[in-house]
Amino acid sequence: MAEALEVVEREAEWYSRYVRKLRSQFSRREYFLILKRFLVKKFGEQRLREFGQAEDTLYFIIDRDTLLLLDGFVKEYINFAKGRGDYYEDYSQKLKEKLHSILSIYAKHRRDTYLLEVAFRKFLIHSSPDEEILGSIIGAFNNILTGVKESLRNNKVDLESFISSFISRGIFLKNPLEGINFKSFSKRVGKEKQWIVDILNDHSNDLRWEPVNVEKRKKFNLDLSGNETDRLRKRLLDFLSTMRKELEEEMPPVYVVDRLSRLESTLRVHMGAARGLLYMQEEAKDDFVSQDFHVPRILGYIGFDADSFIPSQVKDKIAKDIEKGKYEVPEAYSQKRIFKKIYDFDRIWSEFQNFYLNVFEPTIYHKIIEEMIEPWPVPAVKKTTMEEARWVGLKARTGDVIFVPPRSNKVEKKRVDLELYRFGNVVSVLIYDIRGSTFMGEKLKNARKEEEIRRKFQERLIRVAEHYGGFPLKDTGDGGIIFFSGNSHELYEKFQEIRLGDTPDYSVKLYPSRYAARQAVFCARDMVKEAENFVRENLENYKDWFKSVEGVELQFRGITYEKLPPSFRKIFQIGVGVASGDPETDLSFNINAFGEPDITGNLVRYANTYSKAKEKEGSVIMVDARTALSFLLSLEKFEGFDVDTRIDDMGFQNNVSLLLSEMERWFCGFHGKYHVEKYGIGIMKVIERLYRKRDKHDDVEVKEEDFEGLIRPEKAFRDIKSGRLFALYKIIPKGG
Repeated sequence: MAEALEVVEREAEWYSRYVRKLRSQFSRREYFLILKRFLVKKFGEQRLREFGQAEDTLYFIIDRDTLLLLDGFVKEYINFAKGRGDYYEDYSQKLKEKLHSILSIYAKHRRDTYLLEVAFRKFLIHSSPDEEILGSIIGAFNNILTGVKESLRNNKVDLESFISSFISRGIFLKNPLEGINFKSFSKRVGKEKQWIVDILNDHSNDLRWEPVNVEKRKKFNLDLSGNETDRLRKRLLDFLSTMRKELEEEMPPVYVVDRLSRLESTLRVHMGAARGLLYMQEEAKDDFVSQDFHVPRILGYIGFDADSFIPSQVKDKIAKDIEKGKYEVPEAYSQKRIFKKIYDFDRIWSEFQNFYLNVFEPTIYHKIIEEMIEPWPVPAVKKTTMEEARWVGLKARTGDVIFVPPRSNKVEKKRVDLELYRFGNVVSVLIYDIRGSTFMGEKLKNARKEEEIRRKFQERLIRVAEHYGGFPLKDTGDGGIIFFSGNSHELYEKFQEIRLGDTPDYSVKLYPSRYAARQAVFCARDMVKEAENFVRENLENYKDWFKSVEGVELQFRGITYEKLPPSFRKIFQIGVGVASGDPETDLSFNINAFGEPDITGNLVRYANTYSKAKEKEGSVIMVDARTALSFLLSLEKFEGFDVDTRIDDMGFQNNVSLLLSEMERWFCGFHGKYHVEKYGIGIMKVIERLYRKRDKHDDVEVKEEDFEGLIRPEKAFRDIKSGRLFALYKIIPKGG
């Protein structure tokens, strides 16, 4: 069971709103697939094994030692070129040995070694300070790489060569693909081919060119809940209209107070309903708004026959410009006659073809592959964030990254997204238990005062439940029962109207929601905070409420919450249990024999059991796995527990280590421990089996009176009556 639960936890992490955000930010799927079509058209699918299944950016996770060696190679070459370096040969030899080791292992696992070559070159290209030194650095690296590959082939290591030899013929530009045009080649082709670049740049609008077809998803209309919004607005306007008519009539003050109380209650309920609609719209935005991307124009010039790249009518224009002396064509392509130069246009067009096939296309295809892959992490090269580290770690789970050096990973097979969607759609029951109520009664010895204090306390908790769209169903004296569903706010509003004498039509069917568990957790968090605030705000009243404890007189002047004796601090602490499941199967909403709304089902019993969990000090919130994982699915962001994830100016070496550690953390998963900074919540799987105090070794039925708290973590909690296994999670409110 523990293993199965961990699998579901990892799936919930993968399908959460946060990971959808990361996917949108880093995957570039639509752009990747456009680039992939160019590669398939040029090289065929049989030569693109690594790209065959990939549908978004392919990350090469390079180990720290290799990255530092590459970074050092660039720095040492620059020093060597400026006459200051003493260690370039040492770095070259170290790099040669490293590449030999990596490629020999890599070739045994994968044949597309050209991808690894491009990944290394991309790192070097973007590490080089300027275009002038770039060509020399790449040239030096290619020489080392050529020697390594020859050595491997001599040792009968099978290396892919076709694509590698083609793309290596080009030049290597720092510009991103979308920033490349014919002029970009000017500084790198040399003076002997400068005239070719100038002509292509001037006539680029006339060359053979085809636009790239881009299929973008349409932006979704975010007003998914328009009808529900209209209904909510109409109900509120109708209520306010009725209330206004009543207040305009002459009535005793007691009736005015009653109407204002109804107004306050109804407005709180409508706030919960409006908040639910807002969450629906946020979810729609995450799901349906696609990320825009720019398709580089330069892609429209590749994939043609070299002879037809320059149409005949354009050749005529170019020939006239050359004859007019607009371009300085080398003397080798012309002959001087008495009155003018005679140009060898057949040879000139041959040079254009050679440039297209041997410089232009190899450069662009190398750049296409550069765009489709990422050597990672490279904080000295680009702004690499912790969120990208998390995305890379998640992709590593499914085998969609390449480790350098290679390592074997267990690849996960995820279930269909729809199944986890159902798992996250729940109804939730929250039951809270007020601690110290017996102690309070014994010390007060005044039933009326006891009821007054408890009522004030309960009212504050009920306001929290209403704020989050819950249905405060029942005051149990020492606690209460609240449930959350897709329509709990509407049901509560309707039954409030019934209690006030109105009899609207209503349905008692419960609807599941992606936000029921989320709202229940938020409600539990704020209830715990509200309980502590109640004590802090009423410390002065303690001297009147409680005169002494066990005969010891308390000095209440200047006392703080932290200085209260444990027995006093336990008064108004609460235990909260939340259980989530499916409507009808796990929870049913109905009208009981007394005509009051009621709920039945296992979720009530489970939530009640969890609410009895105790800790030595403080309130406690316990939720089941369905609640914790549904909550996780709804989160916009979460992290691991107590991890410093700040990237600063510590230097390349330290930042690489930090990013790789964060990637590994997300690759391995969190094993039931999450921190949600935005909402001040920690989630911790604290127990997987509950025991009775007198019998700690057998699975038993857990009854309220036998529940002594969190005894020991081991395997899973089994409820004998239902035969179901459970894991429990503790919700830890953090911050103020």
